[in-house]
Amino acid sequence: MSTVMAVLESVKTSGTPGLIIFGLGAVSVFILIERYKKLYINSKEDSGDFIDSIKNFIINDQIGKAVTYCDSHKNIPASGVIKSILERSNRDEASMINAAGLSVSQVEADLGKRMDYLPALANVSTLVGLFGTIIGLIMSFASLSDAQVASKGEALSAGISMAMSTTAMGLAVAIPVLMGFAYLNNRMNKLLDQCDQYASTTLDSVKSRFFK
Repeated sequence: MSTVMAVLESVKTSGTPGLIIFGLGAVSVFILIERYKKLYINSKEDSGDFIDSIKNFIINDQIGKAVTYCDSHKNIPASGVIKSILERSNRDEASMINAAGLSVSQVEADLGKRMDYLPALANVSTLVGLFGTIIGLIMSFASLSDAQVASKGEALSAGISMAMSTTAMGLAVAIPVLMGFAYLNNRMNKLLDQCDQYASTTLDSVKSRFFK
C-alpha cells in the first residue's frame, strides 16, 4: 500500500510530464501482457514429437493426414509453415520454397505484432523524464528570483521534486520495458528459428520421398 501511495505521490508532484510517463507505462504494460500471452501461452515450442510425426506421415505417403495433423497443432507456429509446404508437395521445389517463405513472414508478423512499440515507448519515457527534469530545474531557478521570500523555499522544493520525480518515473518505466522486450524478443526468435528449421526439414523429407 505504501508503494502505491509513493507512486501516486510521484505522479502528483511530477506534473504533466509525470502523467505522460504514467500513460506510456500503462500502454507498455498492456503490450507486454498481451505479447506474453501470445508468445508463451498461445504459442508452443515443439519438443520434437510434432516434427517426428510429420516426417513419419511423409515417409508413409500420408500427406493428407500430415496436413490434418498440422491443423490440430496450430498452437505450434511452425505447423502453419509445414502445412504450406505439404499443400504444395505435388508441385515443384520452387513453389514449396516460396510458400514456406511467405508463411514464415506471416508467422513473424503475427508473433512480432506491436513488439516494435516497446523500445520506442521506453525511449520516449526516458526523454519525457529528462524533459520534466529540465522543467523542474527551470522552475527551481525561477523561484529564486520571482517568488516572495516566504514562498521561495516551497517553490524551490516543488521544482526539485518535479525534476527528481520525472527522472525516476522515466527510468522506472524504461528499464522494465526494455527488459521485457528482450525477454519476449528472445522467445519470438526461438519460435521463428524453429519455423525455419522445420521448413528445411520438411522440404528435405518431401524431396527425399517424391523426388528420388
